[in-house]
Order: sequence, then C-alpha cells, then structure tokens
Amino acid sequence: MKTTLALFFTILSMAAFSQPKPLNSYEKIQEALDLKLISEADAIGLKTLAFMDVPHLPSAYQPDPGASEQGPEDLVLKTVIRELPAMSELTASRVYLNLIPPAYRPVPTNKVAEELFPDPMAAPTSLWHYSDHTIAGIRVWFETDDPAKEVLALKIKSLLADKIISQTEKIMGRRHPSDDMGNNSIKVRLGMEKYRPNGGDNKLDIYLVDLPAAAQARVCGSGAGGGGGGGEAAGPEAGAPMR
Repeated sequence: MKTTLALFFTILSMAAFSQPKPLNSYEKIQEALDLKLISEADAIGLKTLAFMDVPHLPSAYQPDPGASEQGPEDLVLKTVIRELPAMSELTASRVYLNLIPPAYRPVPTNKVAEELFPDPMAAPTSLWHYSDHTIAGIRVWFETDDPAKEVLALKIKSLLADKIISQTEKIMGRRHPSDDMGNNSIKVRLGMEKYRPNGGDNKLDIYLVDLPAAAQARVCGSGAGGGGGGGEAAGPEAGAPMR
C-alpha cells in the first residue's frame, strides 16, 4: 500500500513539473526577441501595447491564464516614440494611436479606420473635459460619461496641488515643466510632417484613464493636445484601475 501511494505521489509530482509555466505577455515578447522572430523595435512596440492596450496585442502575445503580472521596463516607455519608425507598419499604427492623448484621439469613423496614422483631433472631443489648477500648473482630464470621474479628478487635482507638487518642488528646487514645451506633435518628432502646435495650455496635463490591473498608474509621453503623446495618465487611488 505504501509503495502504491509513493508511486502515485511521484507520478503527480512529475506531472506537475512537466506542466509548462504560464507566460505573461512580456515574457512571450522577450522570448520571441531572443529567438530573433521579431525586431527590437517591434518588441518595444509590443511591450507598450501589453502595458497600454492589451486587446490590440496579437494573439500570440496574449498572456496565458494564471501568468504572473508584470509591467514594462522604464526604458520601453522612454524609447517607444524614437523606435516607432523602425517598427512594422501594423505594430507602429497600433502603438501610435495610444501615444495620442485620450481627449485628442480621433472619434472612430470609416475614414479613420482606413488611416493607419490618423491626425489627432485639433480640439478635445466632447467625451472629455478637464479641471485646471493655474497656480500648480496642472490640468486634470476626465471622461464625461460618469459624474464619479469628475469627483475623482477634483480629488486628484487637490492632492497634487496641495501636497505632492509643493513637496516635490522643495526637493527638486524647481517647478515641473509643462508638457507642451516642445510645442510639436508626434508626427513632427518622427519627421512625418512640419511644425504643428501641440498643447499650448502651459500646464502639465494628467489624464484619468482605465489601465490594466498590472499597469503602473502612469504613461510616459510628451504633449497635451492637437498631437503628441499624453502628459501623464493616472488610474485612481495611485494605481488602481478605474471601474
């Protein structure tokens, strides 16, 4: 009997060890890069999608059930705009749309659907509104479909203006810059078109957006309107996704 039980548990242990480890999106992308199945630029683009836009991530890189959660390396988000021209067209177009601030993303139409790199809206859509704090130099954006989002935006604005910004100024010895200092768009940065006004509100723009549960509550970018990547994107409660 003891021999039978020992054999049974041995078989169970072997079966457990033979099960492949569930991989998250970042591990799958890195594995494909290591095998030289994708370029380094595409790997950066795919990791950006895994962070910002999982539904548009190709099925081969969707996370396995039970895979551990993971966020991208800081370098990925800091270099994605620079690497955009080197990505495959499909990956670049999907990443590009996520680099446009949410309030300035084109409203889906048949025309936009045909364009891989549509122009950002010159003015924010009616789906978004904002609340300014002129002294603190910030503009907090929120979607207009739920009054609770405006309440949350006002709380975040007050927290930033009354505590966080004043404390960081003491540490840094200077005020944060506005995110439209460069005053140009993604297309200008990539050499796709000439000078184009971007932002112009002379503030740091913060967007309250839904992020995957594994995502950090920020999205690196530059510019706030008419074109560039968004200033900062924050989930509520310093990291929790909005529901």
